[in-house]
Amino acid sequence: MDFRTELMNRASSWDMSENPFVQGVQAGRFSREALAIYGRRMEALTEGFPRLLAHLMAICPSRTMRQHSLANLMEEEAFFFKKGQLTGSESKSHLALVRRFQAHLPAAPEDSWHNENRQLTRWLADGAWPAVAAFLFIGMEHSTPSTFEKIIPSLRTHYSLSDEALNYFIVHQGADVVHSAHGADMLAAHCHDAESQALALEGAGLGGRSWYLFHSICARDMARMDACPTPGSH
Repeated sequence: MDFRTELMNRASSWDMSENPFVQGVQAGRFSREALAIYGRRMEALTEGFPRLLAHLMAICPSRTMRQHSLANLMEEEAFFFKKGQLTGSESKSHLALVRRFQAHLPAAPEDSWHNENRQLTRWLADGAWPAVAAFLFIGMEHSTPSTFEKIIPSLRTHYSLSDEALNYFIVHQGADVVHSAHGADMLAAHCHDAESQALALEGAGLGGRSWYLFHSICARDMARMDACPTPGSH
């Protein structure tokens, strides 16, 4: 098995079709109030992603990987050049899209969940860029399309959400296929020694696992909320 294929397999080892969040949404098992928890937590992930890309650029010696990270960041933020000046459309940023999803749901309750991955933080501090790049581009972005394609139809049918409300998911369903493929190509091109390949494989595996666990924890907390709908009772 070549290194690129092994990277993708590490991220794909977590089958999202078996995830309790995906299964719950597909069955319409959660309330709209509980789904708002997911929206709030996706907002936190989305808000932090450009910062992770910027940090990756700061520690990565590969110019092509920095270019890929920058292009990804500009898409996330809806930045573009106009008449030689960098500008942007805040309403088209991915953060704005996920907030549009939230706007179609009840207000999310107070939430103690905190978005932090300690191993990823250590890799960033140590300058272990192959692990960080694989975590983001393979573990996370390779996992996103297969997840969203499973829940978009159910979000339409069970939760009466329009394509406008679901634009965040629709956009990522296509864009992240490209991002992860390019990321895998560049990691395969730049990781030649055993140490960098091992870091990349570890990053891809942890990214895929983190994505799976994020959705599992959302499902757990959403089910608890639906079981104890009275504020403060859970």
